[in-house]
Amino acid sequence: MTTFVAASRRTARRNRQRRIAGIAGAVLALPVIGLLVWAGLVAWGVRTVEAEMEFVPIPAGCFAMGSPDTETERYPNEGPVHEVCPKAFDLGKFEVTQAEWRQVMLHNRDPSQYKGDGAGRLL
Repeated sequence: MTTFVAASRRTARRNRQRRIAGIAGAVLALPVIGLLVWAGLVAWGVRTVEAEMEFVPIPAGCFAMGSPDTETERYPNEGPVHEVCPKAFDLGKFEVTQAEWRQVMLHNRDPSQYKGDGAGRLL
């Protein structure tokens, strides 16, 4: 009978540990699930906005950037003149509207002081 009682206690202890581990796992999984849902929403928003946007290809090239020392109204951080050579990229043909911004930027939904309806009309 003592063997039966000891085995029952071991089983009860194992079951209790399994329940605690299950609860701890669920609590730890919640932030991961939240992160995955957030990433999915951002990816969906980006795909939706990109599908509606038009892009213009900008070829690779070089240009001089900065202001010469002889310029009269030059700020100190505008020089020296140096060559910049960006790689080719695609640039949006039209500006990003507030509505498009809100679709993609879930963490910063209202970044500007401008309050409009996305069609250029003030609210």
